[in-house]
Amino acid sequence: MNNRFENCNSQEEARTLYSQLVMGMHPDRHPAEEAAKWTEIFKVEFPKLNREFADFVAGHVRKQQRQRQEEAHADGRKTAADYNDLDSLYDEWKKVIEACLNLGVNVELIGMWIWVTGPKTYENREAIKEIKDANGHGFKYAKKKDDRTAWFNDMGVKSFSRGGYALDDIRGMHGSTKYTKRTNNRKEEEAEAAAIPATVTA
Repeated sequence: MNNRFENCNSQEEARTLYSQLVMGMHPDRHPAEEAAKWTEIFKVEFPKLNREFADFVAGHVRKQQRQRQEEAHADGRKTAADYNDLDSLYDEWKKVIEACLNLGVNVELIGMWIWVTGPKTYENREAIKEIKDANGHGFKYAKKKDDRTAWFNDMGVKSFSRGGYALDDIRGMHGSTKYTKRTNNRKEEEAEAAAIPATVTA
């Protein structure tokens, strides 16, 4: 089966296409009298779309990491890719990202770690805890971060950084790619996120 994202040349292009496809099949985007039909279509097609998009995302991350590795080697440096098998990580990224997309949370890759954010992380926190890679690496609630909706999965990739960095600082240090756009009005989403309790039981 063809992947609908195989001709996308950038993560921005793929992200836009993903958003368009989700909106195109969402029941709320169709007349009320067709809601039942589109609800059934969404149940079947949304997971298929997420599987294809997760495959694109995992491949894009692997390509990015190899490019960073080549640039570092040219300067006589090493990167995390020198200590981790990118092909094995590709398979695991794909599975974990697909599971996250199915929950409707915002997915972001910071370095080699998967982060999920947004108000839907709170209502889906129990499901997020159950998402693990083949080696048992699961998500942890980032309770010390400035974003109270943030969870991360290190995928077994060790961090050599120490300290209580803000999320934006971590993005700056390791590089960040956001693969999903906000699905709600920005002010509404910020209000929902602000309503999440300051202490969440992980």
